Amino acid sequence: PVTVEGFIDYEREPALTPEVISAVETYSLFAKPWRALTRQTIDTRTQMVNELGLDPYSESVIAIQGQFANERHYDVLRKGLRLAALNKEIFDYSTASGHQDNARGEVWRDLCYQLGVVSQRMAEDTMNHGVTHLYVSKRVAAQLLSMPADTFVPSGIAARPGIYRLGRLFGQYEVYYTPKVLTETATSSQILCVGRATDVGRNPVVLGDAVAPTIIPLAVNGDLRQGAGFYARNFTCVNPHDPSARGFGLIEVTNMD
Repeated sequence: PVTVEGFIDYEREPALTPEVISAVETYSLFAKPWRALTRQTIDTRTQMVNELGLDPYSESVIAIQGQFANERHYDVLRKGLRLAALNKEIFDYSTASGHQDNARGEVWRDLCYQLGVVSQRMAEDTMNHGVTHLYVSKRVAAQLLSMPADTFVPSGIAARPGIYRLGRLFGQYEVYYTPKVLTETATSSQILCVGRATDVGRNPVVLGDAVAPTIIPLAVNGDLRQGAGFYARNFTCVNPHDPSARGFGLIEVTNMD
């Protein structure tokens, strides 16, 4: 085949010179309020302090703050699971077992292929980043812990009921366990893939505080009840910038039996 190439003489036609122009597009994000109350009677407070050495006022405030943080985290995962429908892959455990020996840890090495596909697709869709974090359920978490140390490095954190860091997979993916949001059965499970952007504004979910979490002591009533109020106003929103919102992916694990 014959190839013909040409060039543009910009000196003769300066109007053909490409121009790159920067612009700003703004989006509206709306904050919503959170509030909670806790109260203790004088009998409760004195009895818990004397017998258990615990202050029910402080314990209740700590519980509210912990639940507040957990609810926002689960809200992000629920939004991410819906967005992940745009970037899905299937990891057939039974097929992968045919490529490796019978050890579970060896079979899970094949997950690298699906992760690579999801990550590259995410990088192209977001024009910014690929997969950096994974969220898994208990069955997948248990099997990842059986992988050799050169493939999965456990965090050493003891099992707990909430979200916690499980370890690092393939030297580049931070793995977290979540007890909620992801669907799991005896033979299938889900792995939620998340990409952390190079700057905050390009993350798939944007978080911000209009009013920081505030603890407001409540006055003692005639019944000698004392308590506190919790108030915050913030937003946890899917990024309205379409390419940035594509920073989630999903891997469906099948035939785990």
